[in-house]
Amino acid sequence: DVVLPKRNFGGKTNIPYFFQKYEIGTSASLTINPGVICKFLKQSYWDTSYLNVSKGLIALGGSTPDSIIVFTSLLDDFYGGDSNADSTKTFPATTDWSGLNFADQSLDPLCKLKNCIVRFADTGLNTTSASPTITNCSFNNNAIGANITGASNPTFSNCDFSENHNFGIKNVDKSFNINATQCWWGSNAGPVLSESASNGSLEQEYVTSLVNYIPWKTTGAINPLMGDVSLNGLIQAYDASLVLKNTVGLLTLSPTQQRVADVSGTAGVTAFDASLILQYVVGKEATFPINKVKKSSVDLLSEVLSVGNTSVNNTDEFALPLSIKNMNALLGTNIKLSFNPQYLQAVNVENLLSSTFMEFNIDNVQGKILIAMARSVALNGDRILANLKFKAIAPLSTVAEVYVTQFLANEDDCTLSAISGSITIMRSGTGLMTNFDDKPQGMAMLYPNPFKDEARLVYQLDDSSKWVKIDIFNLMGQNIATLVNKTQAKGTYSIKITNIDYPLESGTYIVKMQTSNYKESQLIQVNK
Repeated sequence: DVVLPKRNFGGKTNIPYFFQKYEIGTSASLTINPGVICKFLKQSYWDTSYLNVSKGLIALGGSTPDSIIVFTSLLDDFYGGDSNADSTKTFPATTDWSGLNFADQSLDPLCKLKNCIVRFADTGLNTTSASPTITNCSFNNNAIGANITGASNPTFSNCDFSENHNFGIKNVDKSFNINATQCWWGSNAGPVLSESASNGSLEQEYVTSLVNYIPWKTTGAINPLMGDVSLNGLIQAYDASLVLKNTVGLLTLSPTQQRVADVSGTAGVTAFDASLILQYVVGKEATFPINKVKKSSVDLLSEVLSVGNTSVNNTDEFALPLSIKNMNALLGTNIKLSFNPQYLQAVNVENLLSSTFMEFNIDNVQGKILIAMARSVALNGDRILANLKFKAIAPLSTVAEVYVTQFLANEDDCTLSAISGSITIMRSGTGLMTNFDDKPQGMAMLYPNPFKDEARLVYQLDDSSKWVKIDIFNLMGQNIATLVNKTQAKGTYSIKITNIDYPLESGTYIVKMQTSNYKESQLIQVNK
């Protein structure tokens, strides 16, 4: 006989066993110790990867999370860690391996599963004229949870069937009425009786006829508690980190995980839920708002999120402060920022708050940054949350904006009060684009040009200038608008030109800049 013990290397426990095909012949049985993780993976779509039982399999796990026996995909990083060492490049999927197969030669008294999890298989458990006993087990994310063929009569008791795409239990040959009472079927409503496979759109599991599922349980044997986002039976800080990763798009929670993650009971899954989980973990709260008779809420002032402003030379790497004013008991925040990726390249988001969990996701193709922050201790007053690290990559001098497209303070939407940031990007010299370095002062190119609704014009002044006047003329020489007419000190300035302030019809116009010792003109095009 063969025994698979729980592995422990260098103080690390739950080191998984890796298999492609594992055969238990008729001359031996396999006993698996509590806490063992077995991982399988097909080599190709047409290949098979399985544990085949021709005599006996005894897998009796314990009731605690660290003693459950797991059969899963090699790509399942939750159990046993990143086994294929590729970070988040691959994810587990239904049919990653073929499943547990009990052959007709197997001896029923030697085939027992208890406190086991079987997932991401073609058929989590397949029997061919075999009748194993399965207790307190979870079959999830398989194509079929259990496939019963031949003269099989397995028994299922107090088991969980959830997120199996086609069937929870499929009694193929219907030689016996399969006993599967006191089981959880993904919903309080129990399973759906059907001979046709599910399309995966319902929470309820599908079962065929001749499966005795009455009575069923309304909570599963391994059904998660609110806050147990990892579904491992414990509520930990790790669960809060999963919530933050989900809110910034670094991972996607399953429907079950999303349900238990929304511990506030409002606004879906946000960073505020992560904060509530942290408060529970450190003992500041004994329960979650969703479990209270009257849901608690925090009265917030008008929190104002603002992105800093700066002027930089082209190709510079720089930091913009991200700050909040008027904080009142702020625990969690979700922030979405957008920028023009032709002008800016986001490099990093530096967390400036101690005792704060933060996750962020940068997309330099779309020009987006998603940030989620959560704490167990509330913040008040004014604080700088983070530094946004950018690199200026604009080919020409221009003004780049960093817009706030979402700002949730706890779960209150304060986006309308947010203040976007502005970065004036200049080439190292002054003057027009083609020969900027040769002139002491002048205008940068208006961008965009042509423009439809809004554009910006950047100009520079040196010490010799006493005043500046900038006008827009049509091609007939008529003055359409005066943008600037005043005394200004040395420096770089920008003007926003909008259709509301300066209603320009479609056509070509001339922008003229004059100082006490300098003149310059540029053509601009308006398209509507």
